[in-house]
Amino acid sequence: MAVLTNSTGGAPLAYEIFATALRDLAGVETAPLPVPPSNPAGIDADRMSGTYRSTLYDITLTSEHDRAYLTYRARFLHNGAAAYRIA
Repeated sequence: MAVLTNSTGGAPLAYEIFATALRDLAGVETAPLPVPPSNPAGIDADRMSGTYRSTLYDITLTSEHDRAYLTYRARFLHNGAAAYRIA
């Protein structure tokens, strides 16, 4: 069985379909999806801060004002001309 979706809610939809099919066809109960904590604990991103390198990107993890940021720079562009920052 495969579920293809173009939705940000694709994982819960796939879970519902698979859980229903497994229960109805095989009598198997699945564990519920994990739920993020309502008040998550902070992390110390400074321990992991730095630049990580792959064959395609230099990925830099920085921490500013209690938030962690990833900056992706394509290695094949001149001097990392384009950077993408993810908060």
